[in-house]
Amino acid sequence: MSEAIAKRYSIVGLADDERVPSSLQPMLEDTWYSIAELQMASGQRAAAERSFAAGVKATEEAAAQQPEGSLRRTLTMLRPPGERASLAFQAGDYAAALDKATAVVNEVERLQIDENDTQMQQARDDVRQWTLEIVADSAIRLGRYDQAEAAARRSLDVPPVNFGDPQANKASQHLRLAHALAGRAGMRRH
Repeated sequence: MSEAIAKRYSIVGLADDERVPSSLQPMLEDTWYSIAELQMASGQRAAAERSFAAGVKATEEAAAQQPEGSLRRTLTMLRPPGERASLAFQAGDYAAALDKATAVVNEVERLQIDENDTQMQQARDDVRQWTLEIVADSAIRLGRYDQAEAAARRSLDVPPVNFGDPQANKASQHLRLAHALAGRAGMRRH
């Protein structure tokens, strides 16, 4: 894990090079959040918080490039709370992860997006899919299997994410649903 963190730090280190345009920072948000998750998973809580803050800064810079009040800006700014939910999950604070991810899902589902704006619909669906996964996984860890099942089923109704292996993503969704169903069945037996 240390190697993965070091590799990602070498990427974000590019932002310190005076030859690089200031427009680079928003492009580093994925890397900052990835570093934060790896650090949290390896028990480096303080470092994870610093990396998370850098990710939020990058997200804010990316959002600032969009018109005030625009859907794109609103959707962009839902990333930090979603990432906070992901970090809470990594830290084992499943109740916080569940609450934070549920809040993001609710906010995303309130967004009114033109049916012809397929790019914004895909962006919304990607955020919704990601945060529904956090909701389901957190609920499973908390033994809230009905809530996990509902989130897992809702995620199956969301169009596939725009990145990664579609078959692996679909398999993960079905596995998450199976965990919720198995957990609920186990609770009924006891």
